[in-house]
Amino acid sequence: MPVTTVPQHSGTFRYATRRQRMNLLSRDGRQKTFNAEMKKAELAFKRFIRFLLARAAMTWGVELMAGAFRVYQFYRQGRMGRVIIMKKAAKGGGGGMTDEALYRRYLNGDEDALGALMERYGTKLTLYLDGYLCDLHEAEDLMIEAFAYLIAKRPAIRDGGFRTYLYQSARHMALRLLHKKRARNCFSLDALTEEPEARELVEELTAAGCHAAMFQADVADSAAVAEMVRKLGETFSPVELVVNNAGVSGQGLFQDTTDEMWDRYLAVNLSGARNTVKAALPHMISEKRGCIVNISSIWGQRGASCEVAYSCTKAGIIALTRSLAMELAPSGIRVNCVAPGVINTDMVQVLGQETVEELIRETPLGRLGTPEDIAYAVAFFASERAGFITGQVLTADGGFIV
Repeated sequence: MPVTTVPQHSGTFRYATRRQRMNLLSRDGRQKTFNAEMKKAELAFKRFIRFLLARAAMTWGVELMAGAFRVYQFYRQGRMGRVIIMKKAAKGGGGGMTDEALYRRYLNGDEDALGALMERYGTKLTLYLDGYLCDLHEAEDLMIEAFAYLIAKRPAIRDGGFRTYLYQSARHMALRLLHKKRARNCFSLDALTEEPEARELVEELTAAGCHAAMFQADVADSAAVAEMVRKLGETFSPVELVVNNAGVSGQGLFQDTTDEMWDRYLAVNLSGARNTVKAALPHMISEKRGCIVNISSIWGQRGASCEVAYSCTKAGIIALTRSLAMELAPSGIRVNCVAPGVINTDMVQVLGQETVEELIRETPLGRLGTPEDIAYAVAFFASERAGFITGQVLTADGGFIV
């Protein structure tokens, strides 16, 4: 039975686990972790300040460089030192004054008011950013950068809006930092066009006495997909099983997603599945039999921050599965879907050992999924044992989103 399938890109999972991670850490647990890092943090602080000043000089301009230097002055006076090494996040700092009142006093020249704001939010903001970055040192650096930005820009803040402004600006900085990291570690679909593993698999299957061949096409190109399916039919027999496993992914803020990126996600992840099914359907309908298995993602079921385009396309795959199942059932064609969770592939390993270990801890079954786990799910849907199953989504995530 000929099968057409292409490699899958799955998303990364740090953003979705941030809230879980912060909830799992108790106040005492967070404080213990925070205190254990303080000596290292203070030693690294002067190094960071030098970096901050250099970065400000190169990319931020004179005003923000001055803000960074003001943070350095606070450190020299011991004020930032208290923020970094204090044992509790101060609720005071400025007496009973509101954040906005302290900020207005700072704008009027009272630098002690800014010190009070730093004491009030320094530790809290660091722990908040650590939930995104999973790196306490980077979180401290970014907390200081957020205050430097505030000092330099001196924005007008409405009553009740200081905390929101501070946290939103810090969050935006954290997401941009993560986006830059992901850009360095991302996979290109073009890098998969000469997949040596595919050739090795063909050789392995041939040596085992099976008939196997490799065909390649850009699933976003409907004409190329139709030609691939035609060649497959000439080499073996018409396609009776389709596994739509092609996909691209990436991370970034929604407002940073260009039209070109959005169109590419849709073209590969969603239109690619449509093109492949459309090319294979004529034979299936004429024979009144066939099986289609689409690969979605847990992000298609629940959504994912900073992976809006990817999540939308994977949600579309689920809708495509259920709609096609209803339409094609009278023709004896079954359509089902597998939604993988965190799978141990090269794309996950590039996140680093620390992140991988965290993902393992947050998966109830205590391990990452394997490609074989997903293959078994696909094989089940393709088998006669699933002969009365259609329009279903099987989540294979080790309990990650239960």
